[in-house]
Parts: sequence; C-alpha cells; structure tokens
Amino acid sequence: KINSRMNYYLDKMYVFYLRVFLGVTVGKNCRISRKTSIRCLHGTLEIGDNCIIEPNVRIKIVQNHNERDRVIVSEPNVFIGYSTIIDAGNYVEIGENTMIGPQVFITDVDHKFSIKNKPINEQGAIFGKVIVGENVWIGSQSQILRNSRVSKNSIVGANSTVNKSFVEDSLIVGVPSKRKRKLFTE
Repeated sequence: KINSRMNYYLDKMYVFYLRVFLGVTVGKNCRISRKTSIRCLHGTLEIGDNCIIEPNVRIKIVQNHNERDRVIVSEPNVFIGYSTIIDAGNYVEIGENTMIGPQVFITDVDHKFSIKNKPINEQGAIFGKVIVGENVWIGSQSQILRNSRVSKNSIVGANSTVNKSFVEDSLIVGVPSKRKRKLFTE
C-alpha cells in the first residue's frame, strides 16, 4: 500500500511539473506515468480529461510549424499504451475514447531526400498532419505516418502501417494498410 500511494503522489507531482514548467494543458482525472518522457515547446501539448498515459511513452514536439497554438491535441478518455512514441512538428490529433496499444509509433514528419549528393540529415523535413478520429483502437506496434487519417469507429490491426486516409467504420490492416472490411452493418 505504501509503495502504490508513493507512486500515486509521484505521478501527481509529475503532472504538476508538466503544467507549470512545460505549459502542458492537462485535463481532470488524468493518470500520466512519471516514467513518460515529454519534450515540447511551452504550451504546445493538450491532454484531455480522464486520459491515461502508461510508462515509457515518449511524446516529442520537434518544432511548431503550424498556425495553431497546440501541436498535439488529445481529446478526453484517451488511453496510450506503454512504449508508444509520438513525434510531431505540425499537428497530431487523437480523438475522444481512442485506445492506442503498446509500442505504437505516430509521426507527422518525414525527411526530405530529393538531392542526390547531399546527406539526408542535411536536407530538412516535410511536415504534414495526423488525425486519429474518435472511438478508434490502434493495435500494438502499428505505425501512423505523415498525412494519415484514421476516421472514427475504426480499428487498426497490430503491426499495421497507415500512410493514407481511411473512411469511418473501417478495419485497417497490413503493410501498407488496406481497408479489410466495414466494421458495422447498421
């Protein structure tokens, strides 16, 4: 009991640190593990009410290339599984009631590689956006890449790579992902 109480208060102190020193907007009743790594520009991350972020999640906002105040927006009731990585530079939105499995990779950034005689790491980056709709389940070890959209009421199967937009009510699987079938017949 003492150990779990201690962990509870240490996690609460971490949320206080996020709010005060990093300017992260954190909603009510959120559980964010202190073993989470969050690196962002002041005020560019918003986490909605009742969200759970498990240990070893890494959220990194590399730059703010958009005209919005927030780069990553997480709506209420979002679950992010352990060891997930979210790299953002323009805009990533995670909809309400979405569950993200463990070891998922979400990014809205790609490297440029158009000049043959110049190293890739010196050519800069291309920024897009990623939208994950409400009531989405993303299976473990999936990748959601730049300019992807997973619309509401969809499931992304484990180990899938999403690199385009999908309509709502979709079962999305594969590398690269394809719409396997419609989820609901109503």
